Amino acid sequence: MIRKYAYNIYKDHYFTTLAPRLIKKKISIMMPKYNIKFNLNFSILDVMGEEAFRETELRSYLNGLSGAFLVCDVTRPATLENLIYWVDVLYKECERDIPVIFMANKSDLTNGHMFDLASEERLSEVFNAPWLLTSAKNGDNLKEGFDILGMKIINKYLGKRKSILE
Repeated sequence: MIRKYAYNIYKDHYFTTLAPRLIKKKISIMMPKYNIKFNLNFSILDVMGEEAFRETELRSYLNGLSGAFLVCDVTRPATLENLIYWVDVLYKECERDIPVIFMANKSDLTNGHMFDLASEERLSEVFNAPWLLTSAKNGDNLKEGFDILGMKIINKYLGKRKSILE
């Protein structure tokens, strides 16, 4: 997903994350509420992957985190269950109001949906986080996801610093 969004590259073969990968992407977001265009520099860090890796250095990667995508695979129901674990980790290690976006990847495999999308909608309501069906293969909703996360990060930042707008 990250490579598709940042570089418009997709590969059919997938290698599980064994060590963190950092990709940088600059985006511009117009915030009509403030009539200001914001330029954001995303440092996108994929730190999950294998369970053994999850616990080793996780805290250091979450330090200073501004927002997060929590991704599941529509063809593997266990990945949906893992999202609850990751929300819990984020809330313990970061600020409780950290912007989160849920993404259900591989939406291009419509015959591969193995779990009920209502489960995703319930998670979205419980954690007050948007839910997007995405596809790393064709790019569906990847830009939208980053734009939404960017807007949430900007709103959170500006909410803490209202004086700069007044």
